[in-house]
Amino acid sequence: MNRAWHERHVLPRTATLDERIRWHRAHQEACGCRPIPASLEARMGAAAPRPKTGVAAKGKAATPAGGRPKRRT
Repeated sequence: MNRAWHERHVLPRTATLDERIRWHRAHQEACGCRPIPASLEARMGAAAPRPKTGVAAKGKAATPAGGRPKRRT
């Protein structure tokens, strides 16, 4: 998690849809500690960026940056 980025970029509780989309897109570029919420991603359409980290979306296995699944031990 990029703590410094999160401290400088707080998403207001009253953010508009456009503000939320911009925040989440910037978040994916700078941190990506969690995926974009499915409800917001659906409203963003196919243009929504995919996480670059090993964070898994609900119900999906996490993969590291290289794209290969993590090995279960």
